[in-house]
Amino acid sequence: MKDAQHEDGYPWTWEPAALTGILLLIIGILAVQIGRTAALLFTGSGLWWPTSEHLVTSCWAILRGNTTAGLPTHTAVGSPMWLVWTMTAAAAAAMCGTSGWALMRLRGRAIKGMATADQAQHLLGLRRLRLTRGIIRPDLYPKGRQ
Repeated sequence: MKDAQHEDGYPWTWEPAALTGILLLIIGILAVQIGRTAALLFTGSGLWWPTSEHLVTSCWAILRGNTTAGLPTHTAVGSPMWLVWTMTAAAAAAMCGTSGWALMRLRGRAIKGMATADQAQHLLGLRRLRLTRGIIRPDLYPKGRQ
């Protein structure tokens, strides 16, 4: 079967764009926090994750160079900013790749398109197609024109 026999009549509106924007915002926030956590872990500062009230608000400070923003005060050792950026980019790439893979994987389960003319002829036979052509395509074969 073909992926699409004809164009979808439903227009793309703002909902897919809004969903994509929200998804990218969530991926960005989580990538910054995961990148900072991985950088702190690699530099020997331990595994630190901010509390829920600092999860979003500390992102801007992290991007400006404060690698301990939103963490408890006894986390004194920071991490080099190049490592934070590298880990953030790796986390964002992994999450975007996983999201794209999941979208392609789940989208493939939907029933798409229609059978081609050759497939319909093979399945139903030419005689049956000709007898029922008014039902199959009433726009081309009206009742009076059999």
